[in-house]
Amino acid sequence: MSNKIIFVLILITLFFSISIIAEPQKILILGDSHYAGTYGQELDKLLTQSGNTIESYGCVSAQPSWYLSISQTCKKSQGSTISGVKQDYASPQIDKLLEDFNPQIIIISLGGNPAGQTPSSYSQTTSSLTKKIKDQNRKCYWIGPPGKTDSIEAAERDLRYQAIQQGIGNNCILIDSRELVKLNKDEIHFSDTTRPTQWATSVFKKIEELTLPFTGPPISALETQDEKNAYADFDTEPQIVEDASIPQEPTTSGFNANNQQSAATAKTISTQSFCDNPKRCQNIDEVWYKRIGIYINPLFAELIWDPRTNSWKTFQEIYAPPQPQAFPSQQTLPSTTLLPIDESTLSKKILQEKAQQKYDDAFYAKVNQIATNLNTKPEYLIAVMRFETGGTFDPCKKSKWSSATGLIQFLKSTAIRLATTTDQLCTMTQVQQLDYVEKYFKQFKHKIRPNNLGDIAMAVFWPRAINQPDDYVLFKQGTGAYNSNKALDRDNNGEITRAEYLNLVIKRM
Repeated sequence: MSNKIIFVLILITLFFSISIIAEPQKILILGDSHYAGTYGQELDKLLTQSGNTIESYGCVSAQPSWYLSISQTCKKSQGSTISGVKQDYASPQIDKLLEDFNPQIIIISLGGNPAGQTPSSYSQTTSSLTKKIKDQNRKCYWIGPPGKTDSIEAAERDLRYQAIQQGIGNNCILIDSRELVKLNKDEIHFSDTTRPTQWATSVFKKIEELTLPFTGPPISALETQDEKNAYADFDTEPQIVEDASIPQEPTTSGFNANNQQSAATAKTISTQSFCDNPKRCQNIDEVWYKRIGIYINPLFAELIWDPRTNSWKTFQEIYAPPQPQAFPSQQTLPSTTLLPIDESTLSKKILQEKAQQKYDDAFYAKVNQIATNLNTKPEYLIAVMRFETGGTFDPCKKSKWSSATGLIQFLKSTAIRLATTTDQLCTMTQVQQLDYVEKYFKQFKHKIRPNNLGDIAMAVFWPRAINQPDDYVLFKQGTGAYNSNKALDRDNNGEITRAEYLNLVIKRM
């Protein structure tokens, strides 16, 4: 008993005394648009507080292939003291970054932009990127994308995680963000700063936990009685498998898969060979998956032996509902087909937004008047403003990537043409700014067709496409406009059509 007490005290001491990195390190971070925003700024600050020097990149719509060969403009932070302000930087490529910056640690925060790729192709590019890091014996952490509150979107995200895990293999340690923070239904980016800040803090703590050098969970981590009971099953007389290779005939439900490259001393704990209580088995496996396996072999902690199929599977594959078999980009309509508009839900959406105080009756009344003048529906004008402001209807909403400001994201040049400035627009109320919204749309009144959502949306996004069919090609591969909007190419055919853009607007309706 005294030995056990001493062991627990050692664990607790280690848990509270060991920081993420023993001495200052060089850390390279590769991210997408989330990293260019609040989440990246906060994680940069946390990483540099310990004296580390970082170099971080956040690229809009970034996928793993972008850091291998594709040109793009990203937001960059650099140094050991981060102010939170990110500068533009063109085309960061992994080979050059590793050579020039020579980091000891690489953090990759990608996975939110799988559009245009099948799960297998996404896994392949993920593997290519992380293999370059593994080949140089550098420590690597892959931060997966946030979870989703909507069940269908959550199922699609689970499939994306499987593709990421398959791609990184043992090249990186995967940090699962699904339970750390969640995006709401149809939300691509966070509409607040609280959740991305929480995400950054949780990720930092996860990296700290993953570097702890002991082989069991801190006692305080066993939060529920079920987890404590399940842990007790491991603690009775567990069988210790000293061989680091994966056993061919394991005898357990909750059983960790150590790969052949693991240290010879890696220990896999197995429970009884028979479990006649499915809920009990799940409790045991969940403790392994969430609490124990990560400390013994982080790379393969998610793998559990499934006796029904005699194969290794992830916890989600065994216990979660069946997942869809393609990324959302593979399930969408053809790029020339427009999603149906459910008119009956539009007024309900407006009532809901009024109740949420996103705008008031005066705002809606003025939108209705503008719609009458343009011979269109007020719901369509509101849909475009909803999309452009990320659902906030903030008259001072600013783009992270340009001078775009306000309800329809006026550019500086556009504001000047309308006899105002983006600074002045930012000081206006919603109702006041609608005067300039109407003035903007009046430029195209002779081209906008009656009650046509597409023409209203194109007037803001790409006026050349007003009064064009839905299969009209906006941008083609090889152009800067295509590269900046590649995520819109849902069928990955090298062309972005008017319908592909409009379908995103319709989904937010």
